Amino acid sequence: MLRLVLTFFVKCASLFITRSNKIIVFGAFMGNAYGDNSAHFFEYCNKHRVGIYRYIWLSDNKQVINFVKSQKNREAYLKKSIKGIWISLRAGVFITSHGLEDVLIDTSITRRGKEIYLHHGIPIRGADGSGLNYNFFKNNRLMLMEKMVSTSIWAGEQQRKNFPVAKSKVLVTGLPRNDIFFNRTRDYVSEVRKKISVDGKVILYAPTWRKKKKTIFFPFKDCDLDYLSDFLRKTNSTIIIRPHSVDMKRLSKNDLINNYHKYSDVIKLVTVSEYSDTQDLMLISDILITDYSSIFYDYLLLDRPIFFFPYDFEEYESIMGAFLADYMNETPGEKIYCQESFIKCLMGSEDKYKKIRKEILLKVHHYRDGNSSKRIFDFISSL
Repeated sequence: MLRLVLTFFVKCASLFITRSNKIIVFGAFMGNAYGDNSAHFFEYCNKHRVGIYRYIWLSDNKQVINFVKSQKNREAYLKKSIKGIWISLRAGVFITSHGLEDVLIDTSITRRGKEIYLHHGIPIRGADGSGLNYNFFKNNRLMLMEKMVSTSIWAGEQQRKNFPVAKSKVLVTGLPRNDIFFNRTRDYVSEVRKKISVDGKVILYAPTWRKKKKTIFFPFKDCDLDYLSDFLRKTNSTIIIRPHSVDMKRLSKNDLINNYHKYSDVIKLVTVSEYSDTQDLMLISDILITDYSSIFYDYLLLDRPIFFFPYDFEEYESIMGAFLADYMNETPGEKIYCQESFIKCLMGSEDKYKKIRKEILLKVHHYRDGNSSKRIFDFISSL
């Protein structure tokens, strides 16, 4: 009842309160976390565009607010606080990565500001069996969205299969989170490696989430972690396991993640709570392993080998929705189903997918220069 009363009050207030084009509000992960494209763009604005606008982070999470205020020294408020509600009513522009729920307590607020939807990434599968996410039709979301950011015309069309905005609303700029691939120094990379405590070759293992089942890590019938770990030690290699946050909530005592400690010198678990920025982990890695995650689209910008573990391909597709592209032919890397093949791929010196990666890179990323945030900022300034 209290929420209904509060929502009613906010809707009424929005009819009379004038919005300011000098206030830009940022949020991500439905208001639950700090990160993704919104956070990278937020950092860019605070570092490189100081004083031009007022940049404010809104969240439902007190820890996030404390982090942004104390460690980032940025302005931030709880969405449901009086200050947060006031800011949401005054802001002229909303920067989101997952939806208006990133920044608003109610997405149907009358006369809300312009939304720049930075998106979570290029979708690899449909939101449901038809490929459309009908929840986005609620509250005329698609009509009121100012722009949906994308990395290329092709990527924009992939996004429109799930979020069918008008073509004119697709803004090709690149994603802010990928700017670090071009703008970070060797010293920065070395510092990240020290924080994670890795040396030698680094292999990032980042699978996606599954709706009804847990991810099986190293899903091989011939899986032998003692043998694999010995191989990693001999080749001075480390595998960083980056589990999806959903998998961390589904753990049981017998799961690998809870029993990897005897291999922790060469197989390291790095959760989002331990190190939040996945782009940094990609930056320090020499190889990426995934299954059906669109993370590989970002990784193309680094031009490094990618391996795929599609161990439950048919089951995944039947549960999660049809793929938006030909997965087997349009994922530029070896498909691996057993540990023997995995180790052979790690030992291999020939990068036979380099040409295919380049072809997909040119299709997926129109810009490859580290200026995505600048282009988005310039667009906002033109509004």
